[in-house]
Amino acid sequence: MEYTGRFLESLLIDSRQELLRIKRLLAALEGCTGITAPSYRERVQGGDSTPAAQRRLELKDALDRCSPTLIEIVRTFDLQTDKKKIVYIHCILDGVEDMASRGITPAQRKALRAWLAGIVEKPVSDCP
Repeated sequence: MEYTGRFLESLLIDSRQELLRIKRLLAALEGCTGITAPSYRERVQGGDSTPAAQRRLELKDALDRCSPTLIEIVRTFDLQTDKKKIVYIHCILDGVEDMASRGITPAQRKALRAWLAGIVEKPVSDCP
């Protein structure tokens, strides 16, 4: 489990740009309600406001091209309330390899790696 967690941590640090992109897409999809897009200043190339339904389709299409596992990892990350897990997630998304500088001890890092491995070992439909 330790090696799996270590590998996944390294893989996710290397994939942080994609994780951040998925996070932005999910946030935009969640905020896309009503008749028009959430920001009236948001314009398409022709200068018109983007209808919300069209924007939702564009966001869903973009998410369909993403890895379902990475999407579930981002969703699981967003649901966390434990302070150490949140710091750990920020370290991954910031690309920080020296987590001791952020207050995560080696023992905590080992436990967090086990938690990370547990997330990925679940079938995608079982992730919260």
